Amino acid sequence: MSNQIMKYFMIFLMFCVLTFPVKSSFAEPISYEDFMKAYQPILDRVYAEKLSPHKQIDIGLLMIDVVCFNGGTQVLQLSSQSYVACVNPETAPILVQRGWGAVMYDETRYSDGHGYECSLDWIVQYDKIKPKNSELIYSLRYAMNNIQESLMWHPIIVDDTDGFTITMHSGGNYSQEETKQIIDSLNSVTGVISVEIQYGACI
Repeated sequence: MSNQIMKYFMIFLMFCVLTFPVKSSFAEPISYEDFMKAYQPILDRVYAEKLSPHKQIDIGLLMIDVVCFNGGTQVLQLSSQSYVACVNPETAPILVQRGWGAVMYDETRYSDGHGYECSLDWIVQYDKIKPKNSELIYSLRYAMNNIQESLMWHPIIVDDTDGFTITMHSGGNYSQEETKQIIDSLNSVTGVISVEIQYGACI
């Protein structure tokens, strides 16, 4: 199994753990063959139908795998959970300069995952002012970018159903200093009074 496919496999497993935490905790580990049986038809459909980035992600393609047809450049919107756009190569640097997004480069795609196969929760407490999900996601990705750019291209799932608590499900394996960087970044968002981290399983 190539390093690239193994990386996508591990990202997919992490996504399953984040999306289906209760079910996954009791399920048998998925094999590479089962992963490819589920994932290859998605890749095939993307290329056969030349789907838009939104549709690619909607049918289950990983953000890091989004395909831009007609020479477009992949740009991840930093404040969204999973929005990737294909833009003109001349436009991409402008979006980055404005802080709107991040461009997918080969060195980003093939970099070490920094523990992407580990799931964890960032538990954000707020009081009177509820932080905007977009601001929390942006702050989380901003801090991840300072650690390793490829971390930004993993899904961030937000659960804010509990009053005065917002839980952000993501992945990674961070040192104490890196964890502090992320917590400090989230604490800078208006309305946040504290941030805790809860570690999940590593695949």
